[in-house]
Amino acid sequence: RTLQRVTFPDISAEALYVDHMDVLSFLGNCHVRPADFIYRNVIRTMCLLLAHPEMGPRVQQAMAPSNVVPTCLFAMHGCDDVYVQVYGFLLVANFSRDRSLLTAFLSESAVTNELLTTIRRSGPQGNPTEDKSNITDELASGGKQGGVGPWSPNAVSLNRYMLSMAALTSFAERVKEKYRGPDGEIPVDAEAQDDGGLVISNRITLNKLTSSCMKSLDCEQIEKDGTLTNRVEFTSLLRVLIMSNNFHSIVELQDPGRGGEVKVEPIDVAKKSFFERRKSTQLDVLQPLRHDFRSLGQLSQQCSGMINVVKLCLETNQAPSLVASIVECLTGLTFLSPMSLRTPVLAYSVSTACPEWMQSSLMGLVANVLASPERVGQFSEENEDSMVHCTSDHLFPLLATSTLEIRQRVLGVLANSAVQGELLDFIRDSGVFRVIKAIPGKGWFVEHFALMIEITRMLTNLTCRPSTHSTVMTPDTMAFLRDVLRHCAVLLHAVDLNKAAGEKDEDVYDFYEVTFEENDAPPLGLRIRWELPPQLAEVLPDTPAARVGGELKPGDELIDVNGADVSELEQGDIAPMFEARPLKLLFRRPADPLLAQDDRPMMSVGNIRVEEVQKTTAYGDAAQYLECFNLAVLVVHNLAVQAKNLQLIHSEPKILAVLLEVMPSEGTSPSLRRLIFSTLTCLCQEKAVSGRIFYAMADFFQNCEKTDSSLQKYIMCCANLFYTAQAREEVQPDRGMLMFVSRIAAGEDAVSSRRALIEILHGMSQAPKELRKKFLSREILVLGTKMMELNDAFDVQIRAFESIYFCTLGACVPELWADLEILPRMVKAAAVAKRQAEDAYTDAQLHSNADALWEIALRCVDDCLQYPVLVRSFKIPDLDRYLTELLIDSRKPAEQTKVAADLMAGLLQSEIAGVVWSRWRALGIVERLVGWFKVHKKEILEPETAHDAAMKEVHPSDALDAVLHMLLFAVELDASVVMALVAEDVLNCIASRILDLARRYEDWNEASGGRRLSEDLEEEKKWVEQPLGLEELQAMGKAHDQRPQAEEISMADSSFRIIAQLLTALVASESGLTAMSTLNLEVPLCNLLEIPSAAFRVPVMLVLCAMSSNKTSCTNLMKSKCFTGVLRRLEKKFTTAGEALPLKDEVEYLICILDRACCYEELAMQAQE
Repeated sequence: RTLQRVTFPDISAEALYVDHMDVLSFLGNCHVRPADFIYRNVIRTMCLLLAHPEMGPRVQQAMAPSNVVPTCLFAMHGCDDVYVQVYGFLLVANFSRDRSLLTAFLSESAVTNELLTTIRRSGPQGNPTEDKSNITDELASGGKQGGVGPWSPNAVSLNRYMLSMAALTSFAERVKEKYRGPDGEIPVDAEAQDDGGLVISNRITLNKLTSSCMKSLDCEQIEKDGTLTNRVEFTSLLRVLIMSNNFHSIVELQDPGRGGEVKVEPIDVAKKSFFERRKSTQLDVLQPLRHDFRSLGQLSQQCSGMINVVKLCLETNQAPSLVASIVECLTGLTFLSPMSLRTPVLAYSVSTACPEWMQSSLMGLVANVLASPERVGQFSEENEDSMVHCTSDHLFPLLATSTLEIRQRVLGVLANSAVQGELLDFIRDSGVFRVIKAIPGKGWFVEHFALMIEITRMLTNLTCRPSTHSTVMTPDTMAFLRDVLRHCAVLLHAVDLNKAAGEKDEDVYDFYEVTFEENDAPPLGLRIRWELPPQLAEVLPDTPAARVGGELKPGDELIDVNGADVSELEQGDIAPMFEARPLKLLFRRPADPLLAQDDRPMMSVGNIRVEEVQKTTAYGDAAQYLECFNLAVLVVHNLAVQAKNLQLIHSEPKILAVLLEVMPSEGTSPSLRRLIFSTLTCLCQEKAVSGRIFYAMADFFQNCEKTDSSLQKYIMCCANLFYTAQAREEVQPDRGMLMFVSRIAAGEDAVSSRRALIEILHGMSQAPKELRKKFLSREILVLGTKMMELNDAFDVQIRAFESIYFCTLGACVPELWADLEILPRMVKAAAVAKRQAEDAYTDAQLHSNADALWEIALRCVDDCLQYPVLVRSFKIPDLDRYLTELLIDSRKPAEQTKVAADLMAGLLQSEIAGVVWSRWRALGIVERLVGWFKVHKKEILEPETAHDAAMKEVHPSDALDAVLHMLLFAVELDASVVMALVAEDVLNCIASRILDLARRYEDWNEASGGRRLSEDLEEEKKWVEQPLGLEELQAMGKAHDQRPQAEEISMADSSFRIIAQLLTALVASESGLTAMSTLNLEVPLCNLLEIPSAAFRVPVMLVLCAMSSNKTSCTNLMKSKCFTGVLRRLEKKFTTAGEALPLKDEVEYLICILDRACCYEELAMQAQE
């Protein structure tokens, strides 16, 4: 009936019945055979379904894979109906998008031959060899005749061509890989027998496909027309996609797994390349393009035309897919051949006004074009097309707010620009130095590693010229280099399995040698993983390596190239060696199969098992971390060459620490170690670290089995710097050396000699405890004590104080300390310095010096409280006077107050507590304590800003806790001290501290999820038994990062308990009870009882228990809904079967509060309820 409608459009409904049809008349008038009609509709229906986003996958699942290729072959040339043939090409194009079917298409060369034949005959440069028959079928032509309809011969030819190109965009590169020869081209041998594969003409077509696609792009005509028709846009898009796929497959073949990165070229203008300059310009043209482009100038002109097409499309807002494809195509081309584009200005000019979705590709293109060594010196101001004339201020928003990929590509542009000295202003104006800062953490570093390595590469290129150092040398840059070195060292850390004692390489490994002769042209067919040592990843079939390396296996280690050891060399050092002929490569393989076992995960690709690359992130892997580390070390080396930069470099001590840690590592290659030694030698000019560097380098050299003679010059240079410098911060404890220097110092009696001596003593006093005990002697302590009393040389005196303090910490001998009266003499020297500062009242430096000496003296005395023999000698008037005066001195920092209060608390717990308190009481300690609260009341009550808090090591609240702790022991000794607590200033400070702790508990609870206890035990059980999930933690945002450390909770708990004990003592008096009622702390503290963590609740209950002794406070508690809610919740826990009982302390404190409430009749009734 459908055929009837087509054949007789005016047929009536009644005539559509088959019984009324004259079959012979119908067939005589029908323009299509019924079988062809069925073929047309079946194939067309399949094409429509495959193109549908939902139905397509279902159709593919419904069809057996074995039926796909025969169906396509039948439709393409098994049926003589042109309509079916065209839809057969569309069917192939649809199926080719399914990667699982690529193997089936590749195994059946007839499909590929048909596609390539169509392209050869129907393309723009085609030479048809068959007649194109017109179609008279009205169903196909839509009633149009004369060769102008959509199914005219020309239209059919064009459709076949475009559909063939569309199909080949999916698997042309797979076909090339299957047939590719050693030279990268598909062999074309007319005398070879037909092996059922590609015919000769199609092999030629496939070899020239990329080149012909590039040539057939008529960029001039597109620019002239100004508008792209649908046909021009689609055909151009197909050609560009084929070129792009080809270029990116070559990138992947040359450097597996890194094809998506920005091109990196080693550029050294001072040295010649390992290879001779290429004499023929044709060799600079990429191999797939040499069929139609004989010179780099021709190719550059065509690439410039493609850039102009991009500009036109962006200006007229058309063909976005074509624009994106052209840029990706040129990015792949310039990665392989940067000089294919004449100047980077062409691409960069487009990036200044392109949409955001184009920025990443365009910046990658610009970076690749800049990556050629041939461009060095081509950026003079006289050249109008020079990048010198380009502005870069629009790049900062991209660096600051764009996606990770865009930022990486922009940094790639700047990194490659940094090679050119003329582009320094271009780089500076981009604002890149505003984003170079300290790295928040290792996780952030790994996540943003793509940016980190590009910034490091830019800094490396910049610092090669001393004129740029002033721009680079900033604290932020040093912090960035510190973190890059630190994180790379951690991520590269590994432990190598050492050979058993006595084993030789011959016992552990099997060795395999392969030799390549003169006629073995690259590529050789070896895929190498560039590790240390390099490892063989794969031997490609049908290559010279497959011919001569039949015994090689993936995982074999390359250790020797033409007699040279390459086991610890990088890719850049080894690659040039592969050009030699003959080429002898020596591989090794563990002889024990257990050692050769590869635990790397595998994945299936078709029917092949290949290694699944496990990257640390989506970008970085071990090789890239190693590269980044090398670059960062080179930056430090370049900067350290100039002495004026050393101070800023040493402001980040972890830079030196990382270098010293990595230097002796077994995984450090010889070239990297030489670079580190050279860098350390430059850093050794700073006398503060010269000893540390020298001892580390000497220790490595003495313990190294295989010495590198090139390192000796660095060690000798460091030795000279070390022994001629005065600082001895890293000197090992050596009693003989110290006493020798002391005798020299005594003979000369010069300040410089004493300064050198004390520096040595200071360094040795910081040695490990065991070494300090062996090192210390009476003579050394006498020497240090004498220098401790040099009040006219503060730099020597403070070093002596520190030295004695360090000795006291780790190696105190109480009897010796008491015999030499070290502590009394230290306190006396500090008191002398204080009196000198008081005499010169306006000299702030003297006051600061005296405070520094007193802080060390107090810490030293505090540490000696553990020795009874020394405690009994603590009758030191200067110490008593200083401790009591400190309480009313508002100029003293909080840290010093805390140290003094801790010492006073320790003394009040010692065996001489009564004697000490009597002396302090005579000096007015109680009044001075009240005065301390009055002096510091403002800073305690006013909350600090986040910035001020971050700038202080010790906060006023810490000093307050220390003073309250000391007061607690004072109350135990002298009950009258309780009356001092009733003072308004004291109570206000205590109340402020309680509220501050309450806020902390609330904040910590919020950071842990913000959950509260309630009377609904079932609801509570759900989140108690089920910890927070990942999604909930992410929803909390930054609050999760603010969870308290165990030490913070412990300190808060201790502070609460101290306050609770003081309040308990306070309520023992009537005045104390009255004062308690003025605090009004019951309600805020009650709210804390709903916090899930018992570690928070119990100390709060202790405070409430103390406060409940006051009737007003107890009344406020009993009337609090929150407090009664806590009681009801605990009642449910006791009466509900299966519920865990609450903490014993928690119940006891609540019962205590209820007990005190029952002392009052009106509260007793409420407690009974």
